[in-house]
Amino acid sequence: MIAYINGKILEKFDKTIIVVANNIGYEISLAGPEIEKRKIGDNISLYTYTYIREDQIAIYGFVSDEELIFFKKLITSVPGVGPKTAMELLAVPLAKLKAAILAEDLVSLTAVPGIGKKTAERIILELKGKYEILAGSERGYKGIGHTIDENVIEALTRLGYQKNHIQTILRGMPENIAGAENIIKYFFQNV
Repeated sequence: MIAYINGKILEKFDKTIIVVANNIGYEISLAGPEIEKRKIGDNISLYTYTYIREDQIAIYGFVSDEELIFFKKLITSVPGVGPKTAMELLAVPLAKLKAAILAEDLVSLTAVPGIGKKTAERIILELKGKYEILAGSERGYKGIGHTIDENVIEALTRLGYQKNHIQTILRGMPENIAGAENIIKYFFQNV
């Protein structure tokens, strides 16, 4: 099993990167915001989880052991949450994700691509009482990501963009951006 890798980024794709360590390239699934932060040629160190099924072997990467532990808990404790869905959840900052679970915030959890109401309910049911998993969640919780005026999302969907695509881009928006005009400007700069 590969538990940790340190190397250089050779290639970047939508949901994976190729890391070269000791002249061997490893394709590693990584949360979208982490991929966006990195450049080809950057050194990277990741905790990893090797997922093996009869038709697939995949490596999932995490910048902290806390993310790795949370990922393992999601895929082993929550029925219906596999590695790909867990990685979508981990695209949200971990402290905000934990706070959403503690607050039983179904709206924020279902805003994550691939998470429906029943899956969000199962996540809350299975993880809410696990202190060791939810320690370190954000104080003063205000939902996952920004509170974005529904008019902004409606305007962008009228322009032909998919709601989950809009939410994915706006999830990475810096905290200091506010106001409909600035949010829309940020969206178009990051499409």
